[in-house]
Amino acid sequence: RVPQMLAKDSIKSRMDQSDPLTSGLSFTEFSYQLLQAYDFHHLFHNHNCHIQIGGSDQWGNITAGVQLIHRTLGKDDQSIVDSDQSQQAFGVTLPLVTTSTGQKLGKSAGNVTCWLHPRMTSPFQFFQYFLNCPDTDVINWLSLLTDLPVSDVDRLRASLELHPDLREAQTALATHLTS
Repeated sequence: RVPQMLAKDSIKSRMDQSDPLTSGLSFTEFSYQLLQAYDFHHLFHNHNCHIQIGGSDQWGNITAGVQLIHRTLGKDDQSIVDSDQSQQAFGVTLPLVTTSTGQKLGKSAGNVTCWLHPRMTSPFQFFQYFLNCPDTDVINWLSLLTDLPVSDVDRLRASLELHPDLREAQTALATHLTS
């Protein structure tokens, strides 16, 4: 797994930096892929978990788990295709939710101050987080994070363009995600 990990562009760029303070990987970063792969392996064998779903930035970690499971089962590429589904592991990735500047929205990006658990973030704080969403992000997030009909999102887009001071789109986003 180490050669595959070191071949990734994200890892190469970190290893090739000239600044000794920012180059290289911490032990945590280095071992994360291995730990996540083993975690999927454990879930597969002990809890009948056959699918791991994650953000697109987790593709390498997810495929490492799929490969570990298949190797421990003694499967090669062709026998995986031919085997019954009870002996297969699958990985699925979804596009990351990003800001208009392309920065991913998530705890590892350091820009999320809200959690889905009410002990970590009160419903009021959660509502406020999305109410304060920038105009440049709100329409995309309405489309991705709510089940509002396209016609409603289009109406909110028009309202945002005509009267951004009303923050109708942000109110709809916060209300739909909090309730």
